[in-house]
Amino acid sequence: KLGGAEPLVMVRSLALAGDDPVIMLDAPIPATRRALERAGLSVGDVELFEVNEAFAAVPLAWQKAIGADPQRLNVNGGACALGHPLGG
Repeated sequence: KLGGAEPLVMVRSLALAGDDPVIMLDAPIPATRRALERAGLSVGDVELFEVNEAFAAVPLAWQKAIGADPQRLNVNGGACALGHPLGG
C-alpha cells in the first residue's frame, strides 16, 4: 500500500524476446513462455493477459500458441482498440 491505495496488479516476471524479422509478429510467444517460467507460473495461474500489439493477428497467434483462455485475453480491446503505445 502506498498512501492507502490498494495495488491493482503484481508484476512477478518479465521477459524480452526477439524473433525472425521477416515473420516478426510472434515474439510475444517466447517472451510469455520465458516470463511464466521465470515466475514459476502456468498460464492457468494468470487472471488476465494483455498482448499489446498493433496488429490483430498477433494476440490471436499468441492465444493459439500459449493456450490461454480467450476470455482472459485483451479484455479491454488491446492496442487495436486502445492505441499503440509507441504513438498511434
